[in-house]
Amino acid sequence: MIKTELSRSDLKARISSVRMHMSSGDFAAAFGCADEVVAGVPHEPKGWILKAQALVALHRINDALDTLREALRVQPDDRKLLAQARAIAFANGRFAEASRYSLRLLNIAPEDKKNHRILTQCWMASGQFEKVAEFLQGRGPLADQPRFGKHAYHLYYQRVKEAAPELLAGWRYAVENEVEAPVTSPPPEQPATLIQYWSQGVPPEDVQLVASAWRQLLAREQIGEIELFDRNTAEAWIAENAPEFSVHFSQAFHFAMEADIFRIAFASKRPCVYVDIDAWPLENAAEIVKFGLRQHRSMLYLRSYIPWLGNGFFISTPTCPFFRELVSQCLAINLGEWVADRDTILKTFGPIRYNDVLLQLIERSCTSKVSPIEGVPGCSKLMLEDGEILFTHEAAVASMKPPFRLNYKATEASWKRKDQ
Repeated sequence: MIKTELSRSDLKARISSVRMHMSSGDFAAAFGCADEVVAGVPHEPKGWILKAQALVALHRINDALDTLREALRVQPDDRKLLAQARAIAFANGRFAEASRYSLRLLNIAPEDKKNHRILTQCWMASGQFEKVAEFLQGRGPLADQPRFGKHAYHLYYQRVKEAAPELLAGWRYAVENEVEAPVTSPPPEQPATLIQYWSQGVPPEDVQLVASAWRQLLAREQIGEIELFDRNTAEAWIAENAPEFSVHFSQAFHFAMEADIFRIAFASKRPCVYVDIDAWPLENAAEIVKFGLRQHRSMLYLRSYIPWLGNGFFISTPTCPFFRELVSQCLAINLGEWVADRDTILKTFGPIRYNDVLLQLIERSCTSKVSPIEGVPGCSKLMLEDGEILFTHEAAVASMKPPFRLNYKATEASWKRKDQ
């Protein structure tokens, strides 16, 4: 048994304190308590992980990764430490480092299919497509490892490569567009409205912490304010400003579908920034948002490991060709003809619709051109016959998960039906 400066009861109490401070949003205090745990029990992985999570919450990404590197020097094969280091590196665009952690995890636990999936995502994000192909085909340095089949995202990459090389190029330009020290830009000329949605009214406290991070960022950078909508306020807004969406919203059978319909209805009438209420702002979020607002163009949100649009963040203008087409298609949907399931949520007003619209716009355009955007990390530009569309990605502006666990994610609440 390892002798430590902290007793088991003290260790348990300190860890509880870290989690309490994290859940209350006092990330500096959480870091201090976690640092005490690390000093007192250096062989306890929880302390290092909590310290790294607190540093991420404080937007000290490099320090968080340094913390985990130090921990791995003590326990190089600890799977929890490796998984945490991989997650932080990947979520913040350090794809080469995330790949190294993935390989180490795969060698330790070759039977774990999650390791296989995330390793290929790391390779995709870092542009190492030949390694993905070799791995999936049973060739290359990992030929003796069991494989998991060809995932849909890799097949989609191949499809886009053939059908829409402009989108593929825009995705790579955005993901590879790293700026070590972006110049701090002035606030937008007009304050922006960042809209968020939580159907049930007041969000849980841990979800409010994520919204608070955006609120602080907007205030600090003088960008604008958050306007939070629930089912009642969204329904009233649609009835007054976009009544053509009222029937769709009333027929929404799911919290996620309500949010999907409302963000499209709002974007059809007013310029806005939309961000999912549980998406965490990253270190370059302020500069990316300010850039998008200055351009008076729409900015769409790509996954970092595939040329696939998510709808968890966007900057929109009603005149953008993408949103004009998206609105037109969504208004033509008759939900009475669809089965009330998850697939319908994705295909009607969700991410599948966004991707179909973008591919159709590219196919219809007589001219198209893509380019990186100098001086702004994580962004690129697609120029079509009808106008320009900006791209950013999830490891540049907003992670799909915060650096702490959200309680509702551990339940079915994230995909809960209204009638349940």
